Amino acid sequence: EVNCAEDYASFEEKLKNAINTLDKSVFVKNNWHAPTDARMFSFGNSLKACNIDDIILYFNTSGTIQEDFSSTKGIPFCLALRKWVSIHPAAEFRCIIINNVLRG
Repeated sequence: EVNCAEDYASFEEKLKNAINTLDKSVFVKNNWHAPTDARMFSFGNSLKACNIDDIILYFNTSGTIQEDFSSTKGIPFCLALRKWVSIHPAAEFRCIIINNVLRG
């Protein structure tokens, strides 16, 4: 028998500890995507998450994340947290790395 309340409490505690370890502000994503379409629901129009409520808000309001959760049945999910770094949008860019080699 699964006790969802105990499982959630354990998950919540691990998540709080992870956020605290990363200086109490993180960027969050799942296996495939970040909730970039939920930016409008965040404070300051960023995806900075300071607590579990922020993460839940971003994931619940993101159509991209909802699509990931509904279309990947049977694939285990991963929640990735990274220490938050404020970057001016004009300074953002993407890199493609394949096998630890910068490709583009």
